[in-house]
Amino acid sequence: MYKKLVVPSMLLAAFGIAPKQFLLAVAKKCMPSTSTVISNKAGSESAKRPCVVQKNEKTVGSLKSKSEPTKNGSDIPQFAPGLPRWPTDNRAFFDDKPLADYIQPTQSGRLASGLWGCTRNQGKKFHAGVDIKSLYRDRRYVPQDRIFAALPGKVAYINTNPKNSVYGNYVVLEHFEPNLRFYTLYAHLASVEPTLKVGQSVAQSALLGVMGCTGNVPGLYYAHVHFEVGFSVGTEQTFTRWYNMQQEKPKDPNAHGQWHAFNLVSLDPLEFFRAKSNFTHFLKAQPIAFTLFVATNKIPDFMAQNTALGMLPSEKFYGWRIDFTWFGAVVHFEPLLQPQKEKWQVVSFDKRELEKNGNRHTLEFDKNNRPFLGETLERYLFELFGEAF
Repeated sequence: MYKKLVVPSMLLAAFGIAPKQFLLAVAKKCMPSTSTVISNKAGSESAKRPCVVQKNEKTVGSLKSKSEPTKNGSDIPQFAPGLPRWPTDNRAFFDDKPLADYIQPTQSGRLASGLWGCTRNQGKKFHAGVDIKSLYRDRRYVPQDRIFAALPGKVAYINTNPKNSVYGNYVVLEHFEPNLRFYTLYAHLASVEPTLKVGQSVAQSALLGVMGCTGNVPGLYYAHVHFEVGFSVGTEQTFTRWYNMQQEKPKDPNAHGQWHAFNLVSLDPLEFFRAKSNFTHFLKAQPIAFTLFVATNKIPDFMAQNTALGMLPSEKFYGWRIDFTWFGAVVHFEPLLQPQKEKWQVVSFDKRELEKNGNRHTLEFDKNNRPFLGETLERYLFELFGEAF
């Protein structure tokens, strides 16, 4: 970082200055006055380089008050009243700054790894949210960023046992639009706001907790909040049935009810912010990748609660026609009034739409180009209807 200094030690000694003291004084003089360099001692590649924490009035204010919200919740702008706000105090997204200013990558260092979609393991692993990086650190490099509710809603679930989930400490809020329910999720928190209770109504910008690195985050350097928006697919009962079927010995009970990660289907949070619309309009604008007929006379809670996406039967019916996105979100449904010969049937598909973003294992194709239900789609259908297809 600095040029090597060659100073005769005898000359320094003549002025009563130790060489080490001289070098420290020069280094201190060369350091930018606006920054504090703090070494990251975590046992990772990042520990080899110093981490710079910018000091400004807002940072100092956040260090003085670790859990007190900013005035009026936050000064982060939102597109219009009633639309989602950013869950931290980082303004970079709204200011059209580069991804590096607000996205936290994994240890790979690839910015895409912090985004939603098939962004990990060479496109083989789906990441269900966006990882928002820390803006404020204290002198020990511990994040001080407060996490806020993106929309008004109700506290649906709180996990404060970081060892029983890859999400660590996390909070789930449920939100309500006319005939539609959806969730937002805030994970890897260092702590949850102690006044939060399940069932409690919260306003937009309500304080939810403090950013951290609980769960599957490798250390302080990678601290972030994992933010999701989407649907809970099944009920606690249908999901737990599926979950127990996956266990050779059900010694690990489902600790999270319907808010387990495997019962959630998420949409791209950044696209939701960019859409400048409510969630209903955002969802309906998603491209349809495939349509299924499924033969069952069950009416799932998901459909009963989300009639903004379709209609419920008013007479005898034999199944459902369902439109899906490439990643498995239901965009539209309607009852089938004629008997079906097969348990399930592919009505139509857009293979390009299915494959352009990576394989989410929803509708897949064999070597003869015949479609079949991938493992993710099989799981979603079981969670919806409580039966295998």
